[in-house]
Amino acid sequence: MINEFTLHNNAMLFDNTTGVFFEKPYVGFGLERLNNHNKRYLQSLLSLLSQNAVHRSNADISCDAVKQYFKLNGFTELILKTTDECNLRCKYCVYSDHYPYTSQYSHNRMPLSTAISAVDYYLNCIIDQQLFLNKTPFIAFYGGEPLLNFNLVKGVIEHVEETYPNLLVHYTITTNGIMLKDKHIADFLRSHNVIICVSIDGYRDNHDRNRLKTNGAPTYDEICEIVHSYFQDYQLIYSLCCIDYLTDLRKLYQYYMTYDRMSGGDMPHLLRVSQIFDLGTDYYDQFSAESQERFASDYRHLEAEYIRLAQNGESNWFLDLMIGQELLHVFDRPKFGNLGGFYVVNGCCVPGEKIYVYPDGTFGVCEKVGIDDIKIGDIHNGIDFKCVSSWINKMNRIMSDFCGACTTSSACSVCFSQLTSAESLGFTKRKCALRKAAFFHCIEVINEIERKNPNFFTNKVLSIVKRNSNADISEGLLNIMLS
Repeated sequence: MINEFTLHNNAMLFDNTTGVFFEKPYVGFGLERLNNHNKRYLQSLLSLLSQNAVHRSNADISCDAVKQYFKLNGFTELILKTTDECNLRCKYCVYSDHYPYTSQYSHNRMPLSTAISAVDYYLNCIIDQQLFLNKTPFIAFYGGEPLLNFNLVKGVIEHVEETYPNLLVHYTITTNGIMLKDKHIADFLRSHNVIICVSIDGYRDNHDRNRLKTNGAPTYDEICEIVHSYFQDYQLIYSLCCIDYLTDLRKLYQYYMTYDRMSGGDMPHLLRVSQIFDLGTDYYDQFSAESQERFASDYRHLEAEYIRLAQNGESNWFLDLMIGQELLHVFDRPKFGNLGGFYVVNGCCVPGEKIYVYPDGTFGVCEKVGIDDIKIGDIHNGIDFKCVSSWINKMNRIMSDFCGACTTSSACSVCFSQLTSAESLGFTKRKCALRKAAFFHCIEVINEIERKNPNFFTNKVLSIVKRNSNADISEGLLNIMLS
């Protein structure tokens, strides 16, 4: 399917089948019509397709095809949902009443025996594939608030060290930070080089507007004090920031340019900026049209600064995260799109690439999937490849019904996390239109930059590849989490 748009007053066409751009008139796929980026894109596309045994088609994906995929690709990470409990009541949490399709807070905690069974399954899979796959094992602790079940965290790490002394296993934990004030917990995590990701929503007012204790008390000052007291000299601590339409983006920018470690400050380096999830929720009903326009205006201001710097061959780490990351995803579509042939629309991972373990020992798709209906195995039987293929085929049917007529589906990031039930996506036509507009806006920005600074994004991609090839543990995790 072909999508027509205008780029700097030139009539352009986007071919959704190949992901290639053309100038009008449309004259087929002759390479003489392609610019350097399209040549590189096609080469990458052909390379990716040649490495996969399964190619995109309307036929159902078989259980054997899924087995073959995992044989060739292995697993990326084990994520243990240690508990459904939390000691905060963040207003935007997917456990809150704003997200009726997700599970609620509960007192469920994963037993240590369940966690150890999951760890043994995962690490033995890694060991079995080490001869032909160079996979670094990552074990992540998630919640709720995972440190409410600290004995499990401690027990898992000690079990791995005793049982798999020859495996270099890396650990990460996502926490709200409150329980890090316990010196025993802080010392243990530090002594075992656990990568700590603390949720800190930038400047105080933005953070304390949403991230509250169960009694409604703010948390910014307490978390800052904990970081300064116990982790001032710890390199493996990072922050995660959530934003919404009341976030002052210019103030956020200045905050990180002043206080982030990357800028010479003393706050944990920012790992990711995420807009609060906007599907299947009434959270965004609270914002006025004026606040949305103010947010959009601030974003355009930061984007203009990113463009100015890029045109002059310069970079800013915060703008790279806030603005540049999405541009790189669009520019390097073969890397970030799932072009192996499992899905009719790009964006989905194969369930089981991450092994996400619920407190009862069943396996889910990943930590971003809000509904609990999607189960793909358990600690007793491992990954159920038949179940995985069934979910892929169901997802394809859902996407075919919803996205079948879309002219930019190959560039979309729709995935299991957008399901609001086992049968439906949480999209509206308006949200789809906004996504399509955002994609073509990214193309315009990329073009605007490269007209004055050719190969800026190619060099960006090459620098990331080079950095990854020489990455230490923290950089390796950053790129796994940002991909």
